[in-house]
Amino acid sequence: MQEHTNNVGVTHVWPCSKLVNPEAQPFSNEREADVWDELRDLTFDEDVRGKVFVALHASLNHDAYAGDFKREIEKDDVVNNRVTFYRPREVEFNVHRPATPEHTFQPLRSVDEEFRLGADGWEEVPDTSAPIVILAKSARDEKETRRIPFNLGSRVDAQFVVRQFNNHEIVALVLWHPDESLQLTHLPVVRSKCPDLPIYIFHCDYRTDKYGVEREGGASGSWQSRFHSKTEALTIPEDVDVVVRGLCNVGSVSMWGALPKHGKSYLFLSLMKALLTGKPWLNHFEVSKAQRVVYLVPEVGLRGVMKRLRKLGTVDHLYDSVVNPEGRLFVQTLSSRDKLKLDDDALLQAVKGADVFVDPIIRYIEGEENNASDQRILSNKLLALISAEARSVWCAHHSPKAFKDVTDITTQNVLRGTGEFSAFPDLIFGVLKTNDETSRLYIKCTDARDDDEYLGDFEVEMRPWIDETGDFKLVVPPGTGTPLREQRRSKSGPKVDPDLQAKMEFHCCPGKSLQ
Repeated sequence: MQEHTNNVGVTHVWPCSKLVNPEAQPFSNEREADVWDELRDLTFDEDVRGKVFVALHASLNHDAYAGDFKREIEKDDVVNNRVTFYRPREVEFNVHRPATPEHTFQPLRSVDEEFRLGADGWEEVPDTSAPIVILAKSARDEKETRRIPFNLGSRVDAQFVVRQFNNHEIVALVLWHPDESLQLTHLPVVRSKCPDLPIYIFHCDYRTDKYGVEREGGASGSWQSRFHSKTEALTIPEDVDVVVRGLCNVGSVSMWGALPKHGKSYLFLSLMKALLTGKPWLNHFEVSKAQRVVYLVPEVGLRGVMKRLRKLGTVDHLYDSVVNPEGRLFVQTLSSRDKLKLDDDALLQAVKGADVFVDPIIRYIEGEENNASDQRILSNKLLALISAEARSVWCAHHSPKAFKDVTDITTQNVLRGTGEFSAFPDLIFGVLKTNDETSRLYIKCTDARDDDEYLGDFEVEMRPWIDETGDFKLVVPPGTGTPLREQRRSKSGPKVDPDLQAKMEFHCCPGKSLQ
C-alpha cells in the first residue's frame, strides 16, 4: 500500500458535464479517482483510530444511496468494516391543528366541458355538477413521525460528529450530495472543533466556472500539490476581467481614502448602483454587472443607510427572503443584531462571487490604528475575502487631517496610519472635496499594481445632481481637467496677517485705538 498523508481540511469534489458546464476549468490536476484512493487508504491505515463515516442526506431510499456509494468505493481494495453510514433518525412531533370551517368548491372542468360551440359562437356552459364539500374539523393534536437524514444543517448532528471526533471514533467524514443551502450550515463548527478531521464533500450541483477536486484549508497527499500547477495557471486568462473599468478588476482590492464627510460613502453607493444595474458608472466607466453586492457599514445605522439608498434609488435591490428574494444587495449596519466579523464563516460564504464594500475598514481593526501589526491582521482579513472568492473588495479609509491642504494626492499622504494600508491594495484612490457648495470631488488614482491600469484624475459633483438624477455627475472626465496642484496655485494669493491688517487700519484712521 502506498504511503498516505492524511488530508486535513475540506476536500470538495465538483461534478463535470460537457452538456451542463462545458466552459468549466479544472481546479487542479488532481482527479476524483485520487480522492477515492485516499478514502480507501484511510480504511487500511493502522495509525489512525475510528471509521470513515458517510452522511447520505437521504430519508427515503437510504439503502439504495448507500449501495451507490459502496459500488464506487469497492472498485478497488477497501476495508469494508471501516466504512459506515449515518442512519436517518425518526423524530416524533406533537402537531397542533387549528379548527377549520366547512367549505365547498366546484370541481375543475375541462375546456370542452366549460364551453360549447353554439349558433352565436362559443358559449359558456353552466356548471351543474355537485359541489365538493370539505367538512369542518375541530382543533386537535396529532402525533407525526418524520425521518430526518443525518446532516450538518442540524446542530444536533454536528455536535454528534464533534463527540465522535473527541472519542476517536471517526477517521474521516464524507458528505454525499448535500443540499448546500440547508445541510452544511454547521460545517464551520465541525471544522473548528475537529481541526484534524478530513472532510470530503461530493457535490451534486454543477459549477459554471470550475470542476474537479478543490482542496480547502489542509494539506493534500504530497507537498507538490500545495503549489499552483501548470494546468491551474493556464486557466487564468491573459486579459483582465473588469469590475469597473479603471477602478477595480476581478480579484482586486481597491482602497479609497478621504477625510470624514468628504463623500466616500455616497461614492461607494453610487458604484454599487452601477454594479447592481450593470449600467456604466456616471455614463462613462464600463461596468460588469454584479452577481451580489455585500455592503458592510458598521458606523451608520439602518435609518441613515436607508436615507442614502432612497436618494440613489437602490432600495429595490435590497434582499428580502419574503418580498424580494431576487434582491442582490446585502447590507450590515450599526443596527444589525448579529454583527459579522471579517473572518466570520457566514460572511465568507456570503462574499463568494460578490463585490464587497467595507466602509470604513478602521471599524474592523482589533487593536491600535497606528500599530503596524494590528493593521496587518486587518489587511490579511480583507485579503482573505478575495481568497474566499469575492469578485472584488472595495475599502474606504480616512485620510489624516493635513490632507485637506495638500496640493497633490499621493499614496503617502492619502491614508491615515502606518504604511500597511498602502501596501496590500491593488489600487489606491484619493478623494478630496474642492467645493463644499456642490460637493465637488477631485479623485486621483495614486497606485495601481501589475496590469491594473492607471486612470487619469477626474472630478464629480454631488449637488444638485444627487437630488435631481439620483446620482453624481461626472464633470471632468479622466485625464482632461486641470491638475490639483494648478487649481490650488490659482486660488492661492497673499495670505492676510490679521495683526498687520489691524495696524494698517489704525494708521489710516487717526483717533482709533488698537484696543
